[in-house]
Amino acid sequence: MPNRREHQTKSAIVGAAAALYCARNGDPPNLIIEGLGGAVGGYVSGTWADELDPPWSPNHRGFGHAVLPTALVSSIYLNDLEKWQLWLRNQASKHGLQAATAEWPWAQLWQQVLEAFCRFLAGVIAGLLPGHWTHLLLDARTQMSLPVSCVPSRV
Repeated sequence: MPNRREHQTKSAIVGAAAALYCARNGDPPNLIIEGLGGAVGGYVSGTWADELDPPWSPNHRGFGHAVLPTALVSSIYLNDLEKWQLWLRNQASKHGLQAATAEWPWAQLWQQVLEAFCRFLAGVIAGLLPGHWTHLLLDARTQMSLPVSCVPSRV
């Protein structure tokens, strides 16, 4: 049975890969920032299922591990991810322009930080759901597998 560290590690890798794929047409520095964001997003979401269904026993499968709620959230996520990322990248570009025209070094630095943060968040949101999917795929390989519905099955 996968443990917390395995879920976090593999989910971070998958989250980074998802973010890099989403940012594949960007400049190399932006790819790095979004890839790091994706790793963080995957790392964080890699344990969401166990946060919702604490692993008190090997039979800890309920809402957080259920296929139907994940499919519903996934459809919304996949439908809107590109729009959310576009908005964050546009905000990052605005901060980049403000940094280029800033008169004071501290103002320029602040705008650069905001630009990087927006790009980082674009990566985080790209890595969140793939990180959760990774957790579910790892757990699906176990004897307990995954429930289809949300009914908790703790013993």
